[in-house]
Amino acid sequence: MTELKPGNLMEGPAIIECKDTNVVLEPGATLVVDKYLNLLIEKMK
Repeated sequence: MTELKPGNLMEGPAIIECKDTNVVLEPGATLVVDKYLNLLIEKMK
């Protein structure tokens, strides 16, 4: 998480390690980091 920057785009499968949790990005899902460093995840159907 500490290396992610606003605008980064990632496609699953992936695991993002954070200070107090982990985020699992499933296959077919995408993650975008917004300007506030929120992780926005969208799952494709």
